Amino acid sequence: PNSIMSTYTIKFYSNKICPFAHRAWLALLAKGLDYEFIHCDLKEKPEFFTKTYQKALGRDENSDGKVPIVEMPDGRVLTESGIIVQYLDEAHEHQGRRIVAECPWQRASERIFVEYFGNNVTPAFYKLLMCADSAQKDTLVADLNAKLEGLEKKLGTTTVGGVRFSAGGSGGLWRLCAILSSSVSARSSTTAVTPSPPP
Repeated sequence: PNSIMSTYTIKFYSNKICPFAHRAWLALLAKGLDYEFIHCDLKEKPEFFTKTYQKALGRDENSDGKVPIVEMPDGRVLTESGIIVQYLDEAHEHQGRRIVAECPWQRASERIFVEYFGNNVTPAFYKLLMCADSAQKDTLVADLNAKLEGLEKKLGTTTVGGVRFSAGGSGGLWRLCAILSSSVSARSSTTAVTPSPPP
């Protein structure tokens, strides 16, 4: 890592293929924050990555390292993608786009969506992404499609103050946590896409 850059940027430890890390990556972009991308091999984990993870708030004591990790300029380290998204939004509330809804009721509605997505869509997507057996892919695609259809139904029935669910425009929490569904065509592709700034 560039020592000069590190004095004023957030260090972002990640891997471009990891769908979970995309959430935090997009949050950094949405907030317009300076960051240094530090690639971490997740098969042969480098020592600097493991040591950084061991310092992180939210770390899994039984793991030798997971992405994403953000290391703030003051040395504080945080892991877990959903927590990172909310932390960056709250710590930099007057910079960039607002990610978490200001209305408490809408925040609750968004978190219901995020919980459903994390417990259902993300695991199905990740199984498909990591599948090396072509014979199993059709089954995994069908399972992911079913989870996405359930997601559509949930969006159609969830309301905020009697109005159909909305994440409040661009860059909402639900959009960042649902980035997997916009970066892959469930019916034809298993290729992860490198995030670009939200439209």
